[in-house]
Amino acid sequence: VVAAVGDDFDIGAVERLGVDTAGLTRVPGGTTARFVITQLADGTRTFGASWGVAGSVDVGAFPAAYRRARHVHLATAPPEQQLVWLEHIGGWPRRPTLSADVFEPFVRQFPEATRRVVRAADVVFMNEEEAALLRATEQPWPPGDVVLKRGAAGAAYYHGSPAPASPISPICAPTAERRNRMGLFHPGGVSMLRRRRYTGSPQPRAISMVRVLRLRVLGCQD
Repeated sequence: VVAAVGDDFDIGAVERLGVDTAGLTRVPGGTTARFVITQLADGTRTFGASWGVAGSVDVGAFPAAYRRARHVHLATAPPEQQLVWLEHIGGWPRRPTLSADVFEPFVRQFPEATRRVVRAADVVFMNEEEAALLRATEQPWPPGDVVLKRGAAGAAYYHGSPAPASPISPICAPTAERRNRMGLFHPGGVSMLRRRRYTGSPQPRAISMVRVLRLRVLGCQD
């Protein structure tokens, strides 16, 4: 996990989950980013954010040891920040597989920047609404791999085509609690990695570039 946090964030809570925290940078006097998602009874959501110390990207915070990771995931963040990481990591001598999570409010606010992220990543995670927004005005399907999240219907895997290459088994109904269980890091929750602490000898398999935050869900209807 690579992210900036403020004085108000309990890093010990992350360590107790078995997550390597070498990539967490505490900014003295700063506040940790917060997302506020209001889940309405009709299934729609509203979104607001207080970015705090996560308002900018510091590529120098990436631990040198993490460069041996074979996969890097860019979690929910403004696409302009994801693009900074894509450029930085793409310039490594040994480029890892790059995946990215898109987020509906950012797709609406920054559609072109989000499309640039989608084109640059090897694997993209999105839901059906995000996919529809990205393909508005007859935009092409993303060229790489796509995991399309379909709620209680499960998910589907696509490879360079809007025709699914492989379905993924349906899952239980997505209650607000399940949607946001991984909210310690980001509301999409696709990349919270639980792995052994990096000691210097084993090769880290995956690193998540996340927006560490406090998540609050209001008005949930389960």
